[in-house]
Amino acid sequence: MTSTLPQIRAGETLRRSIDIGRASINEATRTVELSFSSETPVERYFGQEILDHSPAAVRLGRLNGGGAVLLEHDRNRQVGVIEKAWIGNDRKGRASIRFGKGDLADEGFKDMQDGIRRLVSVGYRIHKTETITQPGGVETVRVTDWEPFEISIVSIPADETVGVGRGLSDPTSPQISNHTKMNNQIDPVVAERNRVSTILEMDTQAQRQGIQIDANRAISDGVSTDQFREQLYQSLISRQTPFTPGTPAPEYSRSERRDVARYSLARAIAGAAEGRLDGIEKEMSDELARSMGRRPQGFFIPNEILAQRAGMSVGLDSGAYGGSAVSTQLTDLLGALRPRLAVAAAGATILSGLSGNVAIPRVSATTASWAAETGTLSEQTPAVDQLVMSPKRLGAFSVLSKQLVTQTSGDIENFVRNDLLTALATALDAAAISGSGASNQPTGILAASGIGSVAGGTNGLAPSLAHLLALVAAVANANADEGQTGFLINNKTEAKLRGTPRVASTDSEMLLAEGQMTLIGRKMHVSNNVPSNLTKGSSSGVCSAIIFGNFADLVIGQWGGGIDLLVDPYTLATSGQLRLVAQGFFDILVRRAESFAAMKDALTA
Repeated sequence: MTSTLPQIRAGETLRRSIDIGRASINEATRTVELSFSSETPVERYFGQEILDHSPAAVRLGRLNGGGAVLLEHDRNRQVGVIEKAWIGNDRKGRASIRFGKGDLADEGFKDMQDGIRRLVSVGYRIHKTETITQPGGVETVRVTDWEPFEISIVSIPADETVGVGRGLSDPTSPQISNHTKMNNQIDPVVAERNRVSTILEMDTQAQRQGIQIDANRAISDGVSTDQFREQLYQSLISRQTPFTPGTPAPEYSRSERRDVARYSLARAIAGAAEGRLDGIEKEMSDELARSMGRRPQGFFIPNEILAQRAGMSVGLDSGAYGGSAVSTQLTDLLGALRPRLAVAAAGATILSGLSGNVAIPRVSATTASWAAETGTLSEQTPAVDQLVMSPKRLGAFSVLSKQLVTQTSGDIENFVRNDLLTALATALDAAAISGSGASNQPTGILAASGIGSVAGGTNGLAPSLAHLLALVAAVANANADEGQTGFLINNKTEAKLRGTPRVASTDSEMLLAEGQMTLIGRKMHVSNNVPSNLTKGSSSGVCSAIIFGNFADLVIGQWGGGIDLLVDPYTLATSGQLRLVAQGFFDILVRRAESFAAMKDALTA
């Protein structure tokens, strides 16, 4: 029978409580002899759990090494020490504990003497289990190797009727109440099963992306599914190498430099044209194919090859950085594209090396409420959903002569970088700004549902200070005016703003002064991928867009670790030419629409 329940994982931390019962309390020595565990079945999210109490099944080393006695499983509230722990002949875990003399310890000891705190709870880690399916389909998990690591004094049992329950401790800990429903609320065991199952499923997806997060720790710490999803997203972002113009080049190891130095793109193209790709070029392509789980149509060029070849002075257009030249060592394919990506320069989040669909969490802000001293706070549950990025194929092709391939490799390196990568970069940047979301395109900022809107007029209007301030206000009013904020405009708008007075027609100060690359005190980026052919009323095909936003909430993803270069020696064979087709898989996501606002009817003539 196949289990439909989430499976327990080795190393998972759990807790269970038991009544002190006939505990022996010695007031003079401040010691208590008690039972902390038994083989009584307990309902868990993975089924019925039984702790094996044969001596070989329980690792008592941590308890006998001066294990801690806590209050309510709180590591900051230690009240005593475990002097000795053993497994009794009655197959119960037993221990002798000694309380300290501090105020907190004294309070706990007196509460135990007075019968106020009459439960102890053990925190333990599971190392090995075996699962048995009982008649009726009930699963019983017998823990055959487990390790208690602390004993806690707890106040209130979660279930008075069974003798073995759980302490109601810190709400962040994964305590599970008895399998009952109260006040028509959701069965807590079912809720816990759903939480654990969802976290394990997300962890499996994360591992496919190369993300390692301790799911067992998250489960044992009571992390919610929304919190875990946000942790995954932050981990995904943190492993990316941020692009900053002028950043020093990263160091390559000697073996990496040797492999990059041995690689010849010209040799790879020539070999592929003759159907005999071999050597280091084939080795790298095959290794990348294995890691990506798919075969290329031609051969894969690893990102590190493009990175090394692109690690030189890259002249940027005046729109991006005011005509400056930036020397930077680029670390992946998107790195090679970034100097030509206005949205990346504006601060877009870049995720590379993806595989499979990627879920990006989106959580609204939690709000607080006022209440009387003993009143009940209003429930303010944040809205949580997730957006999914999926790979979309982006390709470009061009032509070079067979003679060029046989003569020199340097020109080919420059050709692939300056021609094919430029084509990919231009298309990716344009999609991030105004992709329609249809016809296999991603959805860009201007087509994203819910972004702020500032209108000029019925038939459009020349941009003014009021329009720019309104764009900033639209984002600020949504509490999104933070992080990588700035304006994104095209060259026509830039020229218009440099000739527009800041306030009145007689004002000598322009909205955009000569040489200035900030707009009303905000960063400004210029790209002709920002459309200038929009229509508003009778102004047909002449309106420009102006975008303001927090560009960190624009996510660009790249799947795999390189580009697929197909060499076609047949289509143009009669003219002695090769056709090169470069392909990659990308997607674009506006994570929070509230982070952007746009004016789509700016007249710039």
